[in-house]
Amino acid sequence: MDLTPAKLYKLDTYWKMQGQVKRELQKLGDREIELLSKRFVEQYIDIYKSMALPSNSFFVSLDTGTVEQMIKSIWCADGKTWDARIWKDIDKLQEALNQGLIDVVVAGKDTKELKKQLRSHLKEQFQHSYSRVNTLVNTEMAHIQTQAANDRYKDAGVEWVEIWASKDERRCDVCGEL
Repeated sequence: MDLTPAKLYKLDTYWKMQGQVKRELQKLGDREIELLSKRFVEQYIDIYKSMALPSNSFFVSLDTGTVEQMIKSIWCADGKTWDARIWKDIDKLQEALNQGLIDVVVAGKDTKELKKQLRSHLKEQFQHSYSRVNTLVNTEMAHIQTQAANDRYKDAGVEWVEIWASKDERRCDVCGEL
């Protein structure tokens, strides 16, 4: 392969663009994780404090560090934290962007073509991602709410609770057995 200055320039441009894309994706992911983590902590504290149970004190104080640690804990059978499950498709997105960059820089395509190609690819590949992420966030929120209620019961000295599950088609087998 004959490396000309023009080809080296294109290759250098490609690597710079790829680095920029990785940094932007990382910033986006970090920001989303930060926002969701904050919301999860707020939800835990809201649920915990809203439960009217007999207590030794009228005011409940919670250690935010303990709450954050609980939220970051692994509780699902897949052995992953919530953020690892939510952002697992980031590698697929990175791959799609890299292929688009190769097409633009190396093949000399127009950036408008890259945008069009990426929109099409994202629509096809990640159409299910929104609903999947939504489901994961709802599942994590339900776990956090349940954990907050359980912790509040425990702290108030409650030894048992009775669960009433509605008898309709939405009831799962676990709730049905309880």
